[in-house]
Amino acid sequence: NGGLPLPEVAEESGSSDGSGMLAVAGILSDGCVQAFGSVRTYLKEVPNWMDAVHPHLCNNPGLVAIVTTWTEAWELAWRYMQPVSLLQLVGDLVGTIRAASCLEPTLQTMCEECDAELFLVLPRIVMLWFLGDPARRSQLMRRLLPHRFV
Repeated sequence: NGGLPLPEVAEESGSSDGSGMLAVAGILSDGCVQAFGSVRTYLKEVPNWMDAVHPHLCNNPGLVAIVTTWTEAWELAWRYMQPVSLLQLVGDLVGTIRAASCLEPTLQTMCEECDAELFLVLPRIVMLWFLGDPARRSQLMRRLLPHRFV
């Protein structure tokens, strides 16, 4: 898988001392590198079965899947790593989610199991985090909820 969904990123990184930002950047970057590695591996194998490759990209499902994964990984990284202030906010949010999971072990279990209830709880945690410092945190909220910030 080229990129991790945000709940999985939240599960694997974060702290209030800035290391959350570095962890998020590392996870997003690793997703891009892994996806690019898959593209390279695929293209190295193409000469072995060149006759089976269709000239139209859409008729090569394996290639489409790999390129789609690579594109999604790059778009996810770009969306949350630029500018650096945005990446800092993502790291801060991840640190908050981790702190909440330390206070409430049920949240940690929900993250580990991708429990459906997580997707009811996570937006509430994000909103409480935002309301703690709306002026500073609005940059990330504009990315997450662009239709609410016109």
